[in-house]
Amino acid sequence: MGSVETLMVGTWGWDHATWVGSYYPEELPADWRFGYYSNEYRSVLMPADHWTLEQPLEDWIQDADDAFRMVLELPDELARMTEDWQSLWQDFLRMSALLRPFRRGYLLSPEPKQAVDLQWLQMALTAIAAEAPVSVRLRGAWNDRSVHECVNSHGATLCWQTEEAEFEDPPDQGLWVALSTETQARAQRAVVERMGAWMDRTGGEAGLFFVGDRAPAAAASARLIAEMLVI
Repeated sequence: MGSVETLMVGTWGWDHATWVGSYYPEELPADWRFGYYSNEYRSVLMPADHWTLEQPLEDWIQDADDAFRMVLELPDELARMTEDWQSLWQDFLRMSALLRPFRRGYLLSPEPKQAVDLQWLQMALTAIAAEAPVSVRLRGAWNDRSVHECVNSHGATLCWQTEEAEFEDPPDQGLWVALSTETQARAQRAVVERMGAWMDRTGGEAGLFFVGDRAPAAAASARLIAEMLVI
């Protein structure tokens, strides 16, 4: 099995204090973590909270080579319904311009709410999808059929939490993001094969990103599986 693009395999962020000692050497300076990570993994899902890092983008992006790929989770203020959303979006694009050579798409994670504003979601998806492919992580009231239809109608995909018992593959090409805490090789292989088959079928790009304290080891295992399967 093969694809024009290989499956992105990495972790949700790299700047985690709980990884010191288990993944990062204790003597490694904090501002060297991205360089250390990018030398071992070729992809990352940059979470919203990493946009607040004190280290300027210019300082750590120099450690990434041309083959490094990123999916950018939109900051919290862009995942909320606000009157100045369009202005915030333009500010974000200017701020993140340095990441364009590495960016493969966005992850939008609307904050859980009791009610859904489809008009806001349509506006947000129209703006975001015009810039790059987008995958949407739904939680709470957002996770209903009308929202699924809205996401699909804008050429976006739904983010897959791999522990979910029921999940339908995205229907078309684009960017498909999966989040996982799975550490068992057999379960990882099933996820990798499923995402690889989707990439072959649609021509889309997909990223599998691991979450939690054991994420680096889980990502290393899944990446080896993907390489062995040529996915």
